[in-house]
Amino acid sequence: MSQSGAEIIAFPGARRREAPQDARLSAALAELHAALEVQRDAIAAWRGSIEELGGATRSIEASLDRYRSRLGALQTGLISLHQQSSKLRDWGETHGHATPG
Repeated sequence: MSQSGAEIIAFPGARRREAPQDARLSAALAELHAALEVQRDAIAAWRGSIEELGGATRSIEASLDRYRSRLGALQTGLISLHQQSSKLRDWGETHGHATPG
C-alpha cells in the first residue's frame, strides 16, 4: 500500500494472455508424451515380431537341414541301387539272358 491509502492492483490482462499459452503448451506437451508412448509400444511390438520371425526362420532352417540330410541319405541309397541294378544287368548280358525293356 502506498502512503495515500490507495492499493495498487496489477493489471490482469497480461496474465490472462499467458495462461492460455501455458495451457496450449501443456496440452501440446501432453499430446507429445502420449504420441511417444504409442510409438514406444509400436517399437516394442515390432521388436517382438522381429524376434518371432527370427524364431520361425531358425525353425525353417532346421527343417531344411533335416530335409537336406534325408535327401543325401536317399541319394546314397539310390546310387547303391543303381550300382546293384547295373551289376545285375551286366551279369544278365554276360550270361546270355535278355535284358528287359
